[in-house]
Order: sequence, then C-alpha cells, then structure tokens
Amino acid sequence: MTSVVIAEKEKKESVINNRSYHNEIIDYINNIGNLLGYNTDLKRNIKNSGKIADAIWEFNVGNIGKIKYVFEVQDSGSIDSLIVSLMNASQDIAVQAVVAVSDKDQIDKIKQHCNNIEGSFNGKLKFWNISEIERAYTELSNSMEIINKTINVNVDN
Repeated sequence: MTSVVIAEKEKKESVINNRSYHNEIIDYINNIGNLLGYNTDLKRNIKNSGKIADAIWEFNVGNIGKIKYVFEVQDSGSIDSLIVSLMNASQDIAVQAVVAVSDKDQIDKIKQHCNNIEGSFNGKLKFWNISEIERAYTELSNSMEIINKTINVNVDN
C-alpha cells in the first residue's frame, strides 16, 4: 500500500472528534454482546463515578450473580476521565474486564497514562482497537447466520 492509502485508512479508523463514529462503535459493541448472548440494553452509572458507561455486557449466572464487561469508547474526551471511570468500574466484583476502545494512537496514549497505575485495575484493564470491532461484528454475524440456518428446521420439507 502507498503511504497515502495507509494514511487514509488510519484516518477512517480514528474516533477522535467524530461523535457519530463514536455512537456507531457503541452500537457495534452492543450488537456483538447481543450475538454472544449478553444483556446489553443497560444504561447504568459506573460505580461511584456518576458517569454512564458507553456499553455494558451483562450475563446472569443462575442465582450465583452476574458477569459484566464495561466498555468506554475514547474519542476527544479526557484520557484521565476515561481512566478514572474504568478504574471505578473495575472495583465492581461482577466486572470481569474494563475495556478502553479507541484507535491505535489513543490506545497508546491511554497505556502511557496507565503505566504506573496498572495494578489499580486488578488486572481487568483491556484494550480493543476500533479497526477490529467492525470485523468482529461482521464475522460473528456471518457465523450466527450459518449456525441458525443449520439448526433451524424447515417444516415444509
């Protein structure tokens, strides 16, 4: 690829200063969660922060409790605010992972900011590059379509 094509591709993957893309990424995350069987219709405050998470995947495990994954899409907002929100969410015992979602440049900046406080997340801090989200959704959707065609019985035959 030429450097111009690479630059254009990276520009499209960036979530910085692009609110509509921010919402599209949140929709993809919620759709992936739904396909995996999680409850994603959640608008809840992140523990002790007063901030509503961008996306939450939640699954009830019988009468044992819940499993949760909290996602924050980083765009032009404050990285420090993102870190505090994710740190607060990671303190919830039901939360298995807190996921910072952004482009490569923003993820690198977040990692740099978290360099000395990684332990504060109890090992729950994860990163998801936005370039992988659409691909994950497309491949998961196609797989579910194939599975559903296989297991659905047509009564006319």
